[in-house]
Amino acid sequence: MVYRAALTEIDGDPSKEAEILRIEYRALLMQGEADPNGGIATGELPADPLRRRAIGAARGALLALASPKTSATMPFISSRKSSTAPN
Repeated sequence: MVYRAALTEIDGDPSKEAEILRIEYRALLMQGEADPNGGIATGELPADPLRRRAIGAARGALLALASPKTSATMPFISSRKSSTAPN
């Protein structure tokens, strides 16, 4: 599989990012070995559903911060909005 080449490329990289990729690529290899055709049926990384959930929660929190009701109680955001309004 192509993920073996990817693992070989980042082998020895001590960064946290490389370790995260190694974990994901190893999981993909395990999935591929479990598939009789040697492929991954879903076409996504094992952590993708969890990643989408986390991104959705972050997006929701950002939208809550940007809502007019929330910004009225947050002086920093309110002062930025009023400073851009014409006098």
